[in-house]
Amino acid sequence: MLELREINKSFQTPEGDIEAVKNVSFRVEPGEIYGLIGLSGAGKSTLIRCINMLERPDSGKVFFEGVDLTLLSPPELRAKRQQIGMIFQHFNLFAQKTVRDNISYPLELQGKSKAEIAHRVEELLGFVELSDKVKAYPSELSGGQKQRVAIARALATSPKLLLSDEGTSALDPATSILILDLLRKTVDELKISIVMITHQMEVARRICDRIAVMEDGQIIEENTVRELFLEPKHPRTVALIRSLDEERPLSQLGAFVKANVYRLGFSGSEVARPLISELSRKFELDINLLAGDINILQDEQLGWLAVSFSEEDPAKIAEALAYLRSMNVHIKKIEAEDGEELLASQTNSIVGGR
Repeated sequence: MLELREINKSFQTPEGDIEAVKNVSFRVEPGEIYGLIGLSGAGKSTLIRCINMLERPDSGKVFFEGVDLTLLSPPELRAKRQQIGMIFQHFNLFAQKTVRDNISYPLELQGKSKAEIAHRVEELLGFVELSDKVKAYPSELSGGQKQRVAIARALATSPKLLLSDEGTSALDPATSILILDLLRKTVDELKISIVMITHQMEVARRICDRIAVMEDGQIIEENTVRELFLEPKHPRTVALIRSLDEERPLSQLGAFVKANVYRLGFSGSEVARPLISELSRKFELDINLLAGDINILQDEQLGWLAVSFSEEDPAKIAEALAYLRSMNVHIKKIEAEDGEELLASQTNSIVGGR
C-alpha cells in the first residue's frame, strides 16, 4: 500500500538548516491504521506532507501502490493524490459552503455529473451519520460534526489511503472517541489504510495497529500497539506511555517496597486469571500489591501490576518468576533503592494508565 524509504527533509532558516525528517523508512499495509506519535517538533507533520508530496523530500522514495511518487510529473501526481484523502486538526471546511457543498467540492474538481455528486454526497452523509445536516453551514455544527464532514469530504473520491494530521486534537475526549470509532469503521468497511499523526498516546492505543514513535525527525521505535505498550524499549516511548497516568515516586510506598519489586504485564485471558493468589499459594510467598490497572487496546485487555516479594530467598523468587514467564507474563525488575525512581514510569510502561 505505502512504503517510505530513507526519507530526508530539511529547511533553511536564518539560524541555519533544520533537519525535520532524518532517514525515515516504514511500510503501511492494506487495511492498517499506522500511527506516528511524538511531541511537537518531532517531524510528524512534515513527514505526512512528504507522503502526499505537499513537501518534496530532499532524498528518499515514497511508494504508493507500487508507484514512486517522487518520480511523477505534476499532472501525474495530481491524479495520484485523488487516491489519498487528508483530515486536518481544524477541519479546514469552507465556511461559506454548506455541508453538501463542502463534500461535493472534490467531486466537482473531478468533473463528476450533478447526479453522481448528489448520490455520492447522500451516501457519505449516511456513512458519517449526518444526513440531517446536509444544508447546514460549518458555523452551525459542533466540532465533532465538523470533523465528520471533513472525513466525508476526504472519502468523497474513494481514496485508498487517509492521512490524519492530529484529527482529534481539537476535540473533547468523548467526541474524540466517536471520531476514532468512525475512522475504525472506515477502515473495516471501506478497506482503506490510515496514517495517523498524533501526540496523544491515548489516541494511538485506542485505534492504531502499529505505532512508530518519532523524536528529532527520526523513528526511534516501531512495533505493534500491543508490543509497544507491553515492552517499550526507548526512554521516549516509556515517557509517552507514562504520561497517561500519574507519577508516583517509589519512595512514597515506604515499608512496602523492599529490594524485590517487579512490574508484571498481562494480556488476554491472563488479565482475569488470579495469578498472584495462585503464585502465593504455589510457592508459599508473601506478595505485596503496590499498584495496577487494566486497559483496553482496541479489543484486547491488557493489565499491569507492581508487586514486591517479602520472601528474601532468591531461588524461590526466581522459581516464581519463571512460572509467571511460562504463563506469558511480561516481567521487569524495578530498582527500589533509587528513591527518585518513578513507579509510574516503570509499571506504566507495560500498558499505560487510566
